[in-house]
Amino acid sequence: NPDQYNYFSNWYIPVLREIVSLKGFVSNLNWMSKKLRPRVEEDLIKKALGILERLNMIKRIKNRWVQNEEHLTTEQEVTSEMVFNYHKSMLNLSLHAIDHASTQRDISAMTMSLSAKQFEWLKQRLIDFRDEIQQELQDMQDDPSIVGQLNIQLFQVTEE
Repeated sequence: NPDQYNYFSNWYIPVLREIVSLKGFVSNLNWMSKKLRPRVEEDLIKKALGILERLNMIKRIKNRWVQNEEHLTTEQEVTSEMVFNYHKSMLNLSLHAIDHASTQRDISAMTMSLSAKQFEWLKQRLIDFRDEIQQELQDMQDDPSIVGQLNIQLFQVTEE
């Protein structure tokens, strides 16, 4: 499905899916444009909403966008160039987030020596951690008022 690739084509498409679930959401292109950081033009938002609707991730009820339960996930080992580029764009957003107020971000780093076995163990723990976070957030059932982006990076900085 080409829309599955389009979903990852721009950072703001997954963000818009989450925005429609926010408390106080307004189904208005101008409102959504002002809500995004950095801002996105209204015509791009309109196209993105069309992609989300065709993927059955959002739907219109009485002139209001609402989120469907449908989720789009990728395999653990990312191979698609589109998903690869999506992750690059999210990393780029995180570079700009370092300038946000400390109340609006948490950026930290940790350098450690690891065996290959420890590296694989840590990689799996990060996968499990993401799953736990998703489940706990769903269990809380609070009304969301912001959309956050969580990036976790683990990579080797030396050769074996």
